[in-house]
Amino acid sequence: MRVRPARSGFTLLEVVVALVILTMSLFVLVNAQASSVFMTTDSQRTLTATWLAQQKMTEALLRVEADGVQATDIEEDGDFQDFGGDGDFGENVDFGGEFDDFHWAYTIRAVDIKLGDVSGNSGAMQDAGIGPSQEQMDASGSGGKDLSDLGVQPDMIGEMLKPYIREVRVLIWWGEEPAEGEDCEDCVELVTHVANPTGEVVAGAGSDPTATGAAQ
Repeated sequence: MRVRPARSGFTLLEVVVALVILTMSLFVLVNAQASSVFMTTDSQRTLTATWLAQQKMTEALLRVEADGVQATDIEEDGDFQDFGGDGDFGENVDFGGEFDDFHWAYTIRAVDIKLGDVSGNSGAMQDAGIGPSQEQMDASGSGGKDLSDLGVQPDMIGEMLKPYIREVRVLIWWGEEPAEGEDCEDCVELVTHVANPTGEVVAGAGSDPTATGAAQ
């Protein structure tokens, strides 16, 4: 009688090891794909938020141009649910709710300028048209070297410069609103400064129209 050779096959241990390797490979593949999708989505949101921030920055700068520099700080915020529907681009554009997750806020405020010691800086200050004249310096006996001898302090110079510059800050975020003073990951922020060569400011709502430099 002829004996057939035994057939070789997979043992249970080999099958289990193969399944473990397959499961781990699938987990790594799915995790990499999920990370790629997340990064792509986050990058797209950042690009969209940057574009929206540029739009709001332009709006804020046009407001300063049209209304003048305000004596009081301006703070505005809102969303983009009606964006494009009121002729933002010259005609009504329907974005189909693409920007519903985004919110905006911008501030136009005076800059608190911090200066160091003003001693010995009279020449540079006079060249910029700030502070007492050379005649006043000579009359004080300071020899044009020390503004502090005339009672000119850094905070006084900072107040004199306030009407001449404004900071415009635009913040766009999606998801949860970032807490004030904290860094946020899901947001885009743009900052610029506007020069006001005349130093004239417009008395806005709640401001004192008799404030220094306010337009009459």
